[in-house]
Amino acid sequence: MKLNIPIFRAKKIDTDEYIEGIGIEDNTIIEYTFQRNYCSEHIAETSEIDLSTLSIHFPNILAEDSDVYNSNGEKDLRIFASLEEFGKGGDIVTDGEYDFVVIFNGRSFNLMFVKDNTFIKFNGWENLIKFTKKGIQK
Repeated sequence: MKLNIPIFRAKKIDTDEYIEGIGIEDNTIIEYTFQRNYCSEHIAETSEIDLSTLSIHFPNILAEDSDVYNSNGEKDLRIFASLEEFGKGGDIVTDGEYDFVVIFNGRSFNLMFVKDNTFIKFNGWENLIKFTKKGIQK
């Protein structure tokens, strides 16, 4: 079963591990998995997170290519936009010449140059498909 809802990503407290979940409550992320074997199981776990690293991914916001791989060994094309003003926790993307961090301000997406923290106006998330995903802004 594939859920067509936004998912969140953040860094776990006291580790370098980033985790994904379907909801945020206080400073915890709710991780949710659906497993299908002999019977259907819903598993929900919570983990304490660093809220300054919180980012969001909306379905269908994908990069054209990626240098990041998921646990199955496939390229992870999903773009997570930082919910923090200066991009911490958001994905770094490149157009081949410049590196940017993707930021979501609640209404629209913005790109910030990684090199000097200046912003450029960004029209339409659909244009993100022209970028290659490089990693997470620390």
